This record gives sequence, structure tokens and C-alpha cells, in this order.
Amino acid sequence: MLFTLFTLDNMASGIYKLTFASGKFYIGKSSDIEARWKQHWDSFTKGKHTKLMQAEFNIYGDYNREVLVYAHEDHIDILEETLIARLNPPLNGTKGKDRMLEVYDEHFDLVLSYFDKSTLEHIVGWHNSKNMIEELQGEVEDLTETIKELEVKRTEEELAADVLDRVAAVNNLLATYRADNNRIMEDNKRLRLELDAEKKPWYKKLF
Repeated sequence: MLFTLFTLDNMASGIYKLTFASGKFYIGKSSDIEARWKQHWDSFTKGKHTKLMQAEFNIYGDYNREVLVYAHEDHIDILEETLIARLNPPLNGTKGKDRMLEVYDEHFDLVLSYFDKSTLEHIVGWHNSKNMIEELQGEVEDLTETIKELEVKRTEEELAADVLDRVAAVNNLLATYRADNNRIMEDNKRLRLELDAEKKPWYKKLF
């Protein structure tokens, strides 16, 4: 499972990972990751680290440091426990409990991206969102009432009269079309007669 490295401005707290050349690794948490890394190094160089970690350092020396998640210090406990449970680091003395069991891997990065705020900020944001939703719902309800007031209430008689008016309009169009068609036919007939007259001999045109 891959985790996105969330780099949040002005935030040094989060979950980190130390990996030795053997591939074995350790997952830890801190509200000041850089300072915690220095503490690890001091313990290693003095030979006073935990048994598993010190044994790796004694064999391989330096190790790789990386931040898995930058997060507000309010959330690093739950994140450390969850990541230990999911990644199962060999060098951690205790095994974590997946505190976000309902969050599937494909959504995990998205959920982690919300951990940059404190608990208080989350509560304030939740209340603000709730108030905004209530305001929007109120506006929608007002709009719905306005639409209802603007709706035209029509009786069956009015609807029937409207239909009759539409039928009458169509009949008028048909009548106009027929009249125009008849006029065109008469004009064509007169024109043919005039053309036929032009073809008669001169002596027939006199009588």
C-alpha cells in the first residue's frame, strides 16, 4: 500500500519511517519530526536505543528517513496506530490497532489529507458547514414557496377553452392556406388561357 507524502506549510508534526539497509523499518510519531530524528540518532550513537533498533544500527549504520504523513499533533496518535497496523513494521515493539478500519485503501490518502487541521478547527468547520447547509436549505424552501405562489392555477374550463382556442388558430391557418391555394390555382388557369389565346390565328382573335 502506498501513502502520499502530504507536505503542509508550517507543520512539523506527523508520522515518519526509519528504514535500514536490511529492509526492516520502524514507524514513529512526533509533534516535531526533525527533533525526534535527532533523538533517535543520539540514542543510536550512544548505544541506548531499543534492542531491535540498536541491533540494526550496529550492523548497518545509517538509515533512511522519510515522512509518511504530515498531520496536526491532535491526530498523530490515531495515525501512528493505524499505520503500524496496516504496514506491520518489524522494528516496532508493539502492534497497532487499525483505528480507521472502515476506510479502504483507495480512500485512505483522501482521508489523510484532512488531518492537517486541529480537532478544534474540525469542530468549528463542521459547525460552519452545518450552519451553511441550514441556510441553503432555508433559501431552497423559500424559493419553493415562491414558485408555488407564482404557479398559475387553471380550472378545467380554462384548460378546455385554451384547447379550443388552439384548435381555432389551427383552423384559421388551414383556411388561409386553402384560400391562398385557390387563388394560386385561379391565377394559373387565367395565365394558361392567356397563353392559349396568344397561339390562335389572327382571324380567330378578331371574332
